[in-house]
Amino acid sequence: MTSRAALVSLLILLTASGSGLAQAGGSGSAGGSAGRASHDGRLYDAGIGRSERAASAPEALSEMAAFVGDWDLEQDVRRPGKEPLVSRGIAKVTFMNRGHALMERARIGDFDGQGHAMATMAFLAVNPNGVWTVGEGNSWTESIMLASGGFVGGKLVLHDSIRPGGGPTLVLLRRTYSTSQRSAFEMTLEKSDDVGESWSPLMIRRYRRRAPSPDFFPVGDGIGVPAADRPAEAAQFDFLLGEHEASHWLKRPDRELRWRSNATAVHVLDGHGILEFDWHDKDPSLPDAATSILRLYNRSMRRWESLYLANRGNSPLHFGGVQEGERIVLHPFDAQTGSNPLSQWIFFDIQQKSYRWKGLQSRDRGATFEPTWTIDFVRKSIDYGLAP
Repeated sequence: MTSRAALVSLLILLTASGSGLAQAGGSGSAGGSAGRASHDGRLYDAGIGRSERAASAPEALSEMAAFVGDWDLEQDVRRPGKEPLVSRGIAKVTFMNRGHALMERARIGDFDGQGHAMATMAFLAVNPNGVWTVGEGNSWTESIMLASGGFVGGKLVLHDSIRPGGGPTLVLLRRTYSTSQRSAFEMTLEKSDDVGESWSPLMIRRYRRRAPSPDFFPVGDGIGVPAADRPAEAAQFDFLLGEHEASHWLKRPDRELRWRSNATAVHVLDGHGILEFDWHDKDPSLPDAATSILRLYNRSMRRWESLYLANRGNSPLHFGGVQEGERIVLHPFDAQTGSNPLSQWIFFDIQQKSYRWKGLQSRDRGATFEPTWTIDFVRKSIDYGLAP
């Protein structure tokens, strides 16, 4: 099963569930475990505190600025012939990447009627060509999805497709954001089994704005705390945690570039994922450069999944890989040996106070790889093992 199919398979499982109406908490409540203290670490991105997009961000980003704020959340999973499976939680939407995109953090209690909680983190962006994308990581499925599209009739409509279980059936997915007032939003997830001829709802998320509060959806001051039930392999990337100084070398066709940046990483998704945030002010064409990367270990697929978003092009990348000996080797998920170039991204020489990364490309079907980008990371502090 592809990772993009994981959430849909979960929703189909809930659709077939015999559980009755599951309501975690009352009206306006965070619900169940959704309101508990967070495992998440400090969010270093200054964009999170912004009230409007950055001046150099795409103007179209303002079309979703009303989504920014604190929300009570109701999730409604549709089940043919049965009562909907309803759960409640909370969501916080902020700017990210120094004001060039939007981030949604959500936590839902008892989402399956069996007492389990789920956390999600989504990056919502629009690139210079007007293409909107959303990438979302899910603590329960331990996977990342990515959809793209644009505004249709005043609604933001994004599409994806999967083949559940790796079988022959093609399922189209449609995610629609709609609003009729600043105090309420809806996100509807639908599927089509007939190439878009008809659509049926899988899930509806209803957002109701709540009064701003400084202690809403809190995070820690340090790196956060890993979830007690995360797989052992999820610790493979813990060397990222904390603050590092990063020294870059980038090979361009006409020149080589060198610069330094600030690199940070903390636990997110209630301790199930890691969020990297890197920023610098060295590029005259983009003085507020920033990059965010969400990483999740998918124990079902036995691989790492990553969601990358830089504010240079605001076009995300979903990729991943595995640990190979003392290295972690990542690559695009759609890579084919016959395509040129082939790309790899490798973490290596991992020490207590430092680690290294290199981006490689091959134009001979993987026989040889040449470095195009390298980064040396040196830890600013080794006091990173403390709970926030």
